[in-house]
Amino acid sequence: MLTWYLIKLIYFAGGETIGSEAKFEERCMMLQADEAGWAREKAVVLARLQEQSMSARFVRVSEVVALTEYEGACLMAPSTLPVSVFVEGRAAR
Repeated sequence: MLTWYLIKLIYFAGGETIGSEAKFEERCMMLQADEAGWAREKAVVLARLQEQSMSARFVRVSEVVALTEYEGACLMAPSTLPVSVFVEGRAAR
């Protein structure tokens, strides 16, 4: 059975010049996998693929958390979704 995992990823976001501090970003993703180890591997592959379209360099996975049906998580949708999607989703509950 697949389980949902919340994955925290660390990216190097700059500061390579002399005298500047290194800047890191933490980003999260959710994905499904059979076990935590497989979730980590999937996250690394996806992070490496995303790295090419970002201005930040992937460093590592910092945390893998299994989500159960009793835990809450805030899901964020892309801002390109029309408002009607949210209104229709609320009406369908």
